[in-house]
Amino acid sequence: MKLSSHYSATLRLGLPIAIAQLGTIILAFADTIMVGHYSTPALSAASFVNSLFNLATMIILGYSYGLTPFISARYSQGNKAAVGAIMRRGIVMNLVFGAGVLFVFGIIFFLLPYLGQPDSLLTLMRSYYATLWLSLWFVVIFTAARQFTDGITYTKLAMWLILAGNIVNIVLNYLLIFGVGPFPEWGLFGAGFATMVSRMLIAIVLLAIIFMGKRFADYRMPLSAEALSVLPSLRDVHRKSWPVSLQIGLETFCFAGSAVMTGWLGEIPLAAYQILMTLGTLGFTLYYSLGASMSIRISYFLGQNDTPQALAAGRVGRNLILINATLSCLLFYFAGNQIVHLFTQDVAVIAASLALLVPLVVYQYADALQICYANALRATQDVLPMTWSSAVAYLLIGMPTAYTMGFVLEGGVKGIFYSFSISLMVATLLFAFFYRRFMKSKS
Repeated sequence: MKLSSHYSATLRLGLPIAIAQLGTIILAFADTIMVGHYSTPALSAASFVNSLFNLATMIILGYSYGLTPFISARYSQGNKAAVGAIMRRGIVMNLVFGAGVLFVFGIIFFLLPYLGQPDSLLTLMRSYYATLWLSLWFVVIFTAARQFTDGITYTKLAMWLILAGNIVNIVLNYLLIFGVGPFPEWGLFGAGFATMVSRMLIAIVLLAIIFMGKRFADYRMPLSAEALSVLPSLRDVHRKSWPVSLQIGLETFCFAGSAVMTGWLGEIPLAAYQILMTLGTLGFTLYYSLGASMSIRISYFLGQNDTPQALAAGRVGRNLILINATLSCLLFYFAGNQIVHLFTQDVAVIAASLALLVPLVVYQYADALQICYANALRATQDVLPMTWSSAVAYLLIGMPTAYTMGFVLEGGVKGIFYSFSISLMVATLLFAFFYRRFMKSKS
């Protein structure tokens, strides 16, 4: 393939994923804007709970990513029945893993009073937490099934479902947060209830399309016992899935832990943290969209034992992600002031948020590159080095650095934000080293 063909193919795969992620970002913006205009305490409570559940969601999402290389490799060989069998095994493993994650976060619910957050926010946090916990069951189902459709390059299906779910969520948010017409005024609890309903709908519809739609009939064909025996077992799927889940989970844990530290500073810094994290997620999800597309293409070529083309796909993915990071930095720096004013009318929260725009811009390239090389490693299935690399970057370096810059050096929430650049760059260097080592061995 010519290099230009790699660019067009990567964009063609990544664009539907990016559109779906943009829809999710619009939803997050709408959520935060509505909650922020409802009340500052609701915004502060949402910030803390969302940070915890971002951790749960990313752990679940990361585990489902272990399916994609298996599916993409078999798809490149034209074996649709085998792809369908891998998908079914993957859904089973994701449900088992998801049950464990939900159990842990069920325990955390009872620990909320002991996490050092303002007492005035606990009632709001509990009701919102309960709805998001219930919605996680549907996140498990949807993310596992989505890896199948993305892995066979049919990325548009998840895109349309996510966009439809986001519309439902935004409408229900408006009705249930403010109590429009006959609907009750549930405030922050209404936002959580709307999220639960939308996640349930898109998960059920995606499963119905996969297991009943004509388009996927070939993937539902049975395999002989001999053919099944050579497919990845449940243990194989788990062995490739948990390191990816741990890598993403450790990164998100670093951000969630930073949210807990920010909560020690009070309601205003916590509200500002929520606004800037919502803004920062715009860049993160777009980088991940291109990273997922790049991962699918690297897996496809490795499935055909075509290492030069896999390397080319990786270089193209990296370049596109860096271009995206540049555009995100320009947006945050030049339009950040206007965007922040959309979220709240509280002057103190606005001032605290604007002070974080430069630290937000500073860590974008490090974030983009660690996403790039994490997805490249995921495509190779050489995922075990990701676990201890993440432990070094986010636990040994990231969390202590955030505390040191935020409290010891008295940088406050701004110091915490600056610390992200350090931990993300360490992760980038480690992931890049192992990816290049693997590809050199293949060459």
